Amino acid sequence: MTQRTNSPNRRLRNVSIKSKIFWIFLGSNFLAVLIVAALVIGDQYAEVRTILEDDLLTQANIVADNAAAAVAFNDQKVAQETLLALRGSPNVREAAIYLPTGALFAEYKRDAALPDIPMPGKKGFTYTGDSLDIAHPIGKPGQDLGTLVIRLDMDVLYHSMWRALGAVFLAGVLALMLAFAIISWLQRIIIRPLSRLHELMHAVSDEKDYSVRSDDSGKDEIGFLAAGFNQMLEKIDAHDNKLRKIAHYDNVTELPNRHYFNQRLEDAIGVAAREKQNVGVLFIDLDNFKVVNDTLGHNIGDLLLKAVSEKISRTLRGSDCVCRIGGDEFAVILQDIPGHADAAIVAGKILNEMAKPMWLSDSEIYIGASIGIGLYPDDATDMNSLLRCADVAMYYAKSRGKNNYQLFQQDMEGKALKRLALESAMRKALEQKEFVLHYQPQVDLATRKVIAVEALIRWPRPDLGVVGPSDFIPVAEESGLIIPIGDWVLRTACDQARQWLDAGTPLRIAVNLSGRQFSDENLVSNILAITREFDLPPELLELEITESMLMESKETSVGKLEELKSAGFMLSVDDFGTGYSSMSYLKRFPIHALKIDRSFIQDLPNNVDDAAITKAIVSMANSLGLEIVAEGVETTAQIDFLRENGCTILQGFFFGGAMPAEQISHMLSDGLQGGQRPERMSRAGGNRPAAGR
Repeated sequence: MTQRTNSPNRRLRNVSIKSKIFWIFLGSNFLAVLIVAALVIGDQYAEVRTILEDDLLTQANIVADNAAAAVAFNDQKVAQETLLALRGSPNVREAAIYLPTGALFAEYKRDAALPDIPMPGKKGFTYTGDSLDIAHPIGKPGQDLGTLVIRLDMDVLYHSMWRALGAVFLAGVLALMLAFAIISWLQRIIIRPLSRLHELMHAVSDEKDYSVRSDDSGKDEIGFLAAGFNQMLEKIDAHDNKLRKIAHYDNVTELPNRHYFNQRLEDAIGVAAREKQNVGVLFIDLDNFKVVNDTLGHNIGDLLLKAVSEKISRTLRGSDCVCRIGGDEFAVILQDIPGHADAAIVAGKILNEMAKPMWLSDSEIYIGASIGIGLYPDDATDMNSLLRCADVAMYYAKSRGKNNYQLFQQDMEGKALKRLALESAMRKALEQKEFVLHYQPQVDLATRKVIAVEALIRWPRPDLGVVGPSDFIPVAEESGLIIPIGDWVLRTACDQARQWLDAGTPLRIAVNLSGRQFSDENLVSNILAITREFDLPPELLELEITESMLMESKETSVGKLEELKSAGFMLSVDDFGTGYSSMSYLKRFPIHALKIDRSFIQDLPNNVDDAAITKAIVSMANSLGLEIVAEGVETTAQIDFLRENGCTILQGFFFGGAMPAEQISHMLSDGLQGGQRPERMSRAGGNRPAAGR
């Protein structure tokens, strides 16, 4: 709830300390006087009341004893005379004797106009507004001769109270006068030093005069405040230097930051303009850093950034400068560089350093980089234009497959704009449901039947025709659109698998997972939610991942794969043979199948190296008890070679390219007989599944 601007606390903060001391001290003294007055008057009241009651009781005892015989013998005259003896007590207003029957026997009134005292209902003391009554029995205990009632004026009590109140008032006035004196003294010893300190602070802030010092000393808080103020002034230069470092250096890598980089580059261009020299700028963006950061945590991410900064620094000359300008972005200034070729050599050295594995917190990490190179004055003649050139070249390097460098060229800017347009078009395609899924069959040679299909995304655009996955998937990966696209692919594939199951032709569908999808900590729960949504048995969904995805974070990969396997999904490694996995690692992963990359199949059986690699992969898969699938099969000779070496599950154009679900349904209903195969599909139009993620 928002605090009101006119709240008591806020108003109190706007009052000066001088006023606060005055009102707090005065108020506390006034409250103390009130409390003392209440205690004194209360005590006085109780004391006087006790005296009155004791006095009245004594008189009642004497009169009752004296009147007992008169009442017993019914002698009203004697009883009346006994009551008249009360005239000697000026506080007694009136008295009366009542018989047990309630009849008035005798009475005394100081003033005849006074009303009669009524017959009391109970014995003892009774207080009225201005009097004190006592009802006292007449006669010995057990002998009820009557009741004596005496009424006493309370004037003596009230007079005593007024005297006590006057004394307290006088004491209160004296106390407040003393409080005023103490307040004045406090204001002198507290407010004046604070005012002097306030004036010094204005001198420092307005005039930047750091030579002033406070001469107030002492062991109290004011003295400590003055000493602290002096120490602050003495250390201000050290703090200023520290702030300058924070403003110009990155706290993770301890490299200069973007602000420092811009100043340094502007100075370097100024020197180069005078000396007729070149200045090179390298924009470096780490590939897949987000995957490492998300899977291994931000602490490992920070260690990785520091290690990368050290790798880059090792490749540079003393006159060069490397800065961290963003999350996973670095920039290098190459002063007095002869030309583009020399800048390219530096970029190559950086990539070679980055290719070396790094061990961080018991995790082996590989990280690549995309580097863009701009050169002053060849590419641009001012700082901002030079930065844009290097930035455009870096994005072009990413679009070329990452882990490479690119020199700026004039046509790159147009390509960068084209990439942005493609990203925007993909967002609209998701909203307008332009993407479609085609399916490429996997055939078991033993039965000549389709046992599974691989789901491959296609993008038919009204203006450009079918856009191949290789043209838009890399942009989707880089922009993060691969996450919603991957979710759409999973849902569409599960929906189609459910339709085939309902039609009585159950068929497993293989779906490729992107690196970003696989690194998502909610991957398993998302896939389970989708299959539950379509009530699809998990064995009808196959999840394909690449070697590089497995090896980027082995421990995390094993955990996710174990969860998926336990849930009943089939797991396969796609494009096997193109990564860097080893038998020792591969056997740890809970996978069902390996898919031999098409690059090893296309030249079989004539290429000796490909034949040897394929045999080794098949043999390894068989020894590990894994299913083996050959991709890219197009000829009978390839089929014969694969059959002879123990690989009987094939996928490729020999059996059909990526096709709509309706064609797959026809294949399932007609069956695939030996010696017969569908018409080979054209290789044009992006129908090959090479980049069908």
